[in-house]
Amino acid sequence: MTDAARRPDVQAVARPPAAASNPEEDRLARALVAGDPAALDEVVQRYAPQIARQVHRLLAWPEDVADVVQEVFVTALAKRSQFRSESRLATWLTAIAVNHCRRHRRTQWFRLRRLHRVRSEVESSGGAEAERADAAVVRTEQGQAVQAAVARLPHRYREVIVLHYLEELPIEEVSRLLGLSRGAVDTRLSRARKKLKTELGDVEL
Repeated sequence: MTDAARRPDVQAVARPPAAASNPEEDRLARALVAGDPAALDEVVQRYAPQIARQVHRLLAWPEDVADVVQEVFVTALAKRSQFRSESRLATWLTAIAVNHCRRHRRTQWFRLRRLHRVRSEVESSGGAEAERADAAVVRTEQGQAVQAAVARLPHRYREVIVLHYLEELPIEEVSRLLGLSRGAVDTRLSRARKKLKTELGDVEL
């Protein structure tokens, strides 16, 4: 099955049953959907570090995180009317980020050519936040080895490792975000752990 066929519907990423309502997040979501001009700025300010970290990891720590992060929020603005109140805003944004990461992989050759021609003169704060978010992990040789091993995983395995172990999302939420069954997620996690163990030995995952 292709990535496109498995692409999660950003309208259908529902809030896990145990998730508590967050009044501030709910207020911000309503303002965004209503078209409040200040709402998008607030959404970016609040969620850019989280989305940048996720993109940074899903794409194996590339240099062009900022471009993808920007596309995530542009899409969120364009599709704000599709947001449903039964979903958490953070989860909805993560679903959009997963879609853009998959699209990025399919068109990476074109994007890299463009980036080589036109180097960005202004770094996004999101990219800087992503680097700082992983800084504590890579200070040690062990952390660097784990990061490198995760980056070398096939993307279908890297997605589940990043979302479940690094982003600490429940299996059920990973399943919804990736458009996979619980069993498929468990299988990919098992195979990813085996690949990491082969490279790293007794990795604690």
